[in-house]
Amino acid sequence: MKDSSGQQQQVCREKIAEMNPLLRLTFPYAAESISNQLLAIHSLYACLDQLVVQATDDYVSQTQLEWWRVETLPANMSRSRHPVVGYLHETGAAELIPAGAMSALLDSITSRLETKAPLDLDQFNHLCQDLYQPRIEIETALTGGNSIPSMTQGLLARPGGYLLLLRDSFRSTPVAKNRFWWVPLNLLARSGLARDELLDALDSVAVSRLFTDVHSEVQPLNSKRILQGAFDNADSHLHLILLGCLHNRQLVRLQQSKPSTWAGEFERYYIGDVFSFWKAARSIRATSAS
Repeated sequence: MKDSSGQQQQVCREKIAEMNPLLRLTFPYAAESISNQLLAIHSLYACLDQLVVQATDDYVSQTQLEWWRVETLPANMSRSRHPVVGYLHETGAAELIPAGAMSALLDSITSRLETKAPLDLDQFNHLCQDLYQPRIEIETALTGGNSIPSMTQGLLARPGGYLLLLRDSFRSTPVAKNRFWWVPLNLLARSGLARDELLDALDSVAVSRLFTDVHSEVQPLNSKRILQGAFDNADSHLHLILLGCLHNRQLVRLQQSKPSTWAGEFERYYIGDVFSFWKAARSIRATSAS
């Protein structure tokens, strides 16, 4: 017998709390009609992100990912015994996810597992975009397909993808391979360090300079730029816009601290973040109503 909807929902909440509790800040600002669907989708992200963080064996990781590919096929979701997949079906989220976006989401997990290093910052920029873009497309589909301007999508996707890579690197198991695989080869060569030396040299000038260059490429978001680009359908996408604002605050905090202190920052939020959410939401709603 399958879990009840309430049990599935609890598992979803626990998955999100374990992998990315910051997502919980966005739920109060999502349209009530999609809140349960958003919970199901965010818990799917959490399951896939966990697969990456806990990866220690290529064959096992790829086998697990292949299981997710099969389990999330539209024909299989209604029969799944996995509580997260079951809740995707129960809430109707499964029917709204474009097939191409789901495939792209799973492909982005493959990229994080295959660890093919970008040559330079331009390739790194595209990597970040490709890793996060499917999540924007999936969540946009929940709102009835109301589009977000392409410039705004880029401003949301690149920092979002970069933060995924940082979480992978700082939360991976101690025996994980290629922890900083995504650092561009040209920056790595300039630093004079081998990739497997980065973790032990986080307080060095060379690593600090390396991360400064990466940060400047991703260009920490200016919240006003996000808001200005998303006013057409702002209410529909409020949770996405506010998540972008939170990513901005996270990146600014990282820039202002040493890489050796970053490990605990990805699950932490501050009173200022909550206030910033409220203030930004108020601004968006006021602009949309005018």
